[in-house]
Amino acid sequence: SRLDRNGDYVQSNGQTRVDGTLDATGDVLLRGGTLGGTGTVCTVNNSSGEVTPGGSTGVLNVNGSYAQGPAGTLRIEIGGLTPGSEADQLAISGGAALDGALRIEFVDGFMPSSGDAVTILTAPGGRNGTFDGTCTTLPTTTGVGLRIAYTANSVAIEALVTPDFGTWQTFHFPNDLGNPAVSGLGADPDGDGMPNLFEFGANTNPNLA
Repeated sequence: SRLDRNGDYVQSNGQTRVDGTLDATGDVLLRGGTLGGTGTVCTVNNSSGEVTPGGSTGVLNVNGSYAQGPAGTLRIEIGGLTPGSEADQLAISGGAALDGALRIEFVDGFMPSSGDAVTILTAPGGRNGTFDGTCTTLPTTTGVGLRIAYTANSVAIEALVTPDFGTWQTFHFPNDLGNPAVSGLGADPDGDGMPNLFEFGANTNPNLA
């Protein structure tokens, strides 16, 4: 099915599920509630809502650009490594400007192994910004650490075994290995009261409070 709108499509609450096409001469302005499904929507400005690709898992396509503000959220379910059939993905034809929260949930009993990676967002037009680590949540894992991996055109969730502190440092602080105030044993970059040595022992993410 297809819904065409003159001007902007404005959502302040409730739920919009798109399994066909939602198009507007303006943009989708998500000011509250949730936007999800496995169809195609036009340019999305997620200022304070939640985007949830898929039904259970699936790909939501954005024909245009995607912008997420500090109060916006992208929620992704992962039940395997294949986007669409096993994991959610936001597939944007244009660019992505990121901020706000990322919520990752494992479903169907999925638990990643070292070296596993799943791409949760694609943006051939370029990716700018990152999700806010202070309001982002990643699942608890056993034997591996999780990190959000950013490229110029995508975002992925990666898993890596953490056998020693040096490997753990490299995994979580690839750009700050020479800065002990961030990556040192006693540093607490996320301000949660647990220094890196404790985060390493608990196998928790030192960048997420």
